[in-house]
Amino acid sequence: MYSGDDPMLFQQWKQQFTSCLCFGDSRYVEALEALEKKPEAPPLTAYNADEGGMSQKLFAVLTSYLRGRCAHLVRSESKSKDGFKLWHTLCREYIPNTRQRALALSQALSAYPVFG
Repeated sequence: MYSGDDPMLFQQWKQQFTSCLCFGDSRYVEALEALEKKPEAPPLTAYNADEGGMSQKLFAVLTSYLRGRCAHLVRSESKSKDGFKLWHTLCREYIPNTRQRALALSQALSAYPVFG
């Protein structure tokens, strides 16, 4: 499960999650890699029947693995149940795509007080 509390753990969680997901259906390997390279997620209407089914299955699996701060992302896609868009949003949210964003993210994390 991933809660979004520690963005630095996202890469590790993502690797474990995709390994498990792709073990069940190898089509997700190419689909997720292609999706992560796109600047924005394609609309739900752009999927063929097979891709639409894969997207809904991905949404169902992600809803059981995302908690905490990530729950609002799940709720934002709950009407369309577009798992590919949810995945794209997760990656954009938790993987810094530029050096400046990485620096801003690390500064924001260091600003939080530490509780015992």
